[in-house]
Amino acid sequence: MTSFSEITDFLEFLGDAILIANDASEIVFANSACASLFGYTPDQILKLHVDDLMVKSGRFDHKEYLATYIHSNTAAKDMMARAAIPCVTSQGEEFNARISIASVEIGENKYGVATIQDYTAIQKTISTLKSNSNVDVLTNLFNRRYLHEVLREDSRILASWLSIGVLYLDLNKFKPVNDSLGHGVGDEILKIVANRLKETVRFNDILFRVGGDEFLVLLNLTEVLDKFDILKSISGKICETISAPISVQDYTVDIGISIGVGIYPDDSHDLNNLINLADKAMYLSKNGDDSVGYVYQLPTE
Repeated sequence: MTSFSEITDFLEFLGDAILIANDASEIVFANSACASLFGYTPDQILKLHVDDLMVKSGRFDHKEYLATYIHSNTAAKDMMARAAIPCVTSQGEEFNARISIASVEIGENKYGVATIQDYTAIQKTISTLKSNSNVDVLTNLFNRRYLHEVLREDSRILASWLSIGVLYLDLNKFKPVNDSLGHGVGDEILKIVANRLKETVRFNDILFRVGGDEFLVLLNLTEVLDKFDILKSISGKICETISAPISVQDYTVDIGISIGVGIYPDDSHDLNNLINLADKAMYLSKNGDDSVGYVYQLPTE
């Protein structure tokens, strides 16, 4: 029969953080990788209970769970259904860990053996990748993928923004400039336009690049009384700002803009439908004398 010391001697040389606890949640072994992960010396960590390594939670009793699991003779599994478990170091620093446990019998005693992996760096990477997938690389504005997230029925925006101003923007003279001066110049123009938009709207409004030279602005009008006046004012500022001459490389170009605007839920109770209507209103303004077209001005079918 394999002895306790033979097992712990083997576990000591493994790279993963591993600890063994009894059914009283007392830590009876922790390899050097585990002690280092939590910021303790090997002797210090042996004086602790498993709960001492976890962020305190009123919703989960680690001690009770561990005791039940050790005597259940069930297969090895993740300790909890959550993707990560919040842990705490000797210095009080919190980090997220993935923990899997197995119930083992050594001699006449049963123990829980836990393998612990610091999941913080992985979570940050996933978060960064998710964030990057929602952002247009060229302009650093949100992209159409994130717009789809906003339009979901369970989105935070739809739940908290009770009134939304919609501005659908299209540059008027961009294509001939892009074709004649090259895509490098065109890309620089789009960056400048995006920066000008950021300077024009408020910090809590949302900007998207939804196409080649098409942009979308969602304005939070929840606390605004004169919604139409604000929408009209911001549209005018955008037209003025974007239409100012743009200097890029050795060229100075004039890029006009057309805008279609509407108010949710006043003009439509479906935000996605309202965006489509604002798109149509934008083309109406492009073919008319005014730079701004309003959804309510659209001809009825």
